Parts: sequence; C-alpha cells; structure tokens
Amino acid sequence: MTVMTVNNAPCEINVSRKENALEAAIVGDWVLDAEIPDLEAVLAQLGEGTDIKRLVFSTKALGRWDSLLMTELIRLIDYGAKQGIQVDTSTLPEGIQGLLSLVYAVPERVGARRQEIRTPWLEVIGQGGLRIYKDSQALVVFIGETALSVAALMRGKASFSLGRFMDIYSGLRPLGVAYRYAD
Repeated sequence: MTVMTVNNAPCEINVSRKENALEAAIVGDWVLDAEIPDLEAVLAQLGEGTDIKRLVFSTKALGRWDSLLMTELIRLIDYGAKQGIQVDTSTLPEGIQGLLSLVYAVPERVGARRQEIRTPWLEVIGQGGLRIYKDSQALVVFIGETALSVAALMRGKASFSLGRFMDIYSGLRPLGVAYRYAD
C-alpha cells in the first residue's frame, strides 16, 4: 500500500501599488486545509481615504485552489465594490472567472441573508418562567415517585426487575413507556 502525502505550498497574498492601482499577487496552494493569510492589510489599503481606483490580481505563482480561494476573492471583490474600486478579474484563471461570473450572475434575493432576531425582553422572561414551572413540576413528580417507592420498600412490597433496569439503562426503551410494577 502506497501512502501519498501532499505538502501544500503556503498561501499568501502580496500587494504592490502601481499609481492608482493595487496589484494583489496570489501565491501558493489555496486549499481548505491551508492557513489563510490575514486579508485585513489588503482591505485597509482598499479602504476609505485611499486613492486606489483599481484592483488587479496576479496568479503567476498560484498553485492548487478550491472554494477557499473563491471565498476570499469574493470578499475582496465585494469590499472593493463597496469602496467604488474597479476590480479587474481578467488575469484570474478561466475556472475562477467562470465561477465568479456564476456568483455575480444572479442578484442576491432581498432578505436572503440571515438576520439576527432579537427576542423581546418580556418573551425572554416568559420563557424563563415557563421553564421554571415545567422544571418544578418534574421535581414534584420525582419527589412523589421517590416517596411512593420508599413507602413500598418499607412495607416490603418493593420489587426490582433486572430486565427492566437493563432496558432503561441501555436506552432500548424510551422513557415514558408504561411498565407494570409488581404489587
């Protein structure tokens, strides 16, 4: 049996400035198990207050890639678009260009993104109260059944079924199934 190991070339993104353009050189293997570089430095150079008008990519040293690279490229492209920067994707490999065209072909449906739903404080208090009520009920039932079991033990009427114990212990029978107790 031959075991093949694949060593990933570290992925990097190196930026260089040329007049009003920023060139982002994508280097190495951009695969899911790779450690991705921090893009904050690139985003900072594209941020407000800069005179960057264009973002260009260089992929001469790009190795293997998968959805990790696509995710990071979409992040850069979207951020550049928000800043009013023209993003040139023509230097990217054809496969990446095709996937990007699919990503941006259909506009995002309004309301498609998940939004944080804030629960009103009165509802939180009500849910907490109901939880306390149900837990209190379960405690009273437990104490009652324990008292009845102790009373049956004191009268000498208690019984123990090893089979029933094993069923409950192993989880073969769901809780709440009616069992027959010996009187």
